[in-house]
Amino acid sequence: MTPGLRTQWRKIKAGKYWEHQGLANYDGFAWYRRSFDLVAPEGAGELTLMLGRIDDQDEVFLNGTLIGSTGGEDAETEYWRERRNYQFPSSLLRATGNVLTVRVYDEAQTGGIYTGPVGIMTSESAKAYWEQRTAPRRVWKTGWDWLLGRD
Repeated sequence: MTPGLRTQWRKIKAGKYWEHQGLANYDGFAWYRRSFDLVAPEGAGELTLMLGRIDDQDEVFLNGTLIGSTGGEDAETEYWRERRNYQFPSSLLRATGNVLTVRVYDEAQTGGIYTGPVGIMTSESAKAYWEQRTAPRRVWKTGWDWLLGRD
């Protein structure tokens, strides 16, 4: 076993920096994991997983399949500012026992999934969500189809 390697999952919340959850001065890799049950509606087609903003880079897997990633070796790009929205086919979902895992790499300073929204929407709802969210002087309504929660 590698010295310092954790063999158990620690509870941590999405929507907060690692440093605000007892991981002071931590830089490097960490994984988030969330299990959930969800049946996509008949004919849902493509769905969108929204993960808010992540400091710095990420790879996202649903039931073992890579559905998206943001980041790379370009040190000039501020990946931590980008909202994560990953589309995937609804056929990847199972009625029970879905597992979402997110591998996050923090290069320096604060790290983690630090803002929302976090959840799954139909791609049509996701498009409407962002149009409504960015439109001037409109009342913001979430329109979530499914929420994954924050813990």
